[in-house]
Amino acid sequence: VGSQDEPTGYERREGFCRAMEENGLVVDEELIAVGNFKKDGGYRCMQKLLRKRTEHPFTAVYVTSEMMTIGALQATLGSRHYKFAFYVLGLLLVFGAALGRFVCGWLCPFGLIQDLVWKIPVFKKWRKRHKTLPGEKLLRSLRWVMLGVLCILLPLIAVDVVGNGKPWFCAYVCPAGTLEGAVGLLSNPKNADYFAMLGPLFTRKFVIMLIIGTACVFIYRSFCRFLCPLGALYGLFNKVSVFGVELEEEKCTHCNLCLSHCKVDIRHPGDRECISCGSCVSVCPTLRA
Repeated sequence: VGSQDEPTGYERREGFCRAMEENGLVVDEELIAVGNFKKDGGYRCMQKLLRKRTEHPFTAVYVTSEMMTIGALQATLGSRHYKFAFYVLGLLLVFGAALGRFVCGWLCPFGLIQDLVWKIPVFKKWRKRHKTLPGEKLLRSLRWVMLGVLCILLPLIAVDVVGNGKPWFCAYVCPAGTLEGAVGLLSNPKNADYFAMLGPLFTRKFVIMLIIGTACVFIYRSFCRFLCPLGALYGLFNKVSVFGVELEEEKCTHCNLCLSHCKVDIRHPGDRECISCGSCVSVCPTLRA
């Protein structure tokens, strides 16, 4: 579960305990791991549970957020004894089937930050001329490299002496934790002593965050489009997800207004690049008629 200092984390833990008790099940406090609502929090919590599995066996894991689920999956993939986390993957499939990339458009906090950066009123003419970048198809394939190599392969094979791998994508690429966690923490004057703890890793992550943030000024949601492994995975579910944009072929006039107004450069509404932002719906002549 997430931090117990936050109402969301506390309430989700209480809800879980109450549901267990209502169904006559004993709550083992040793099997409740507390972290944060980010990928690294899920990773560390899952590692704790795996180390306790001999003394405190379990058959399933309940993770309280989709971001923690990615970290938990990486921790399980990186363990010598538990090569594949079907229960963690199952939770990802549930989120994907229900929401698809609706998660990216409406629930992801870093997506909101990218939207706010995009609203900086500069480079408007350049943006209109370069909505689609040269080699964009190749750039979009980077998400699958991040998913396959940094989220699955390296945590699985690059392990320490006790068999645990690292959350490589979270540790070395993802800017969300740097901005939402570290920068927020360091911006508080009460935490000035923490600056002495910073090292080369934070410097590299901070530079990566600045590069991605600058790219988001020029290119709408550049992190989502080119780097985010979770968005790539959820995009596979866009055609079957419960929430999302669906094209009604029989009503379509092929005016292409939806395509010209889309900031993520979809090929048709609801494809796997679509984040269900609704900008195409707002300009569709068949819906305004």
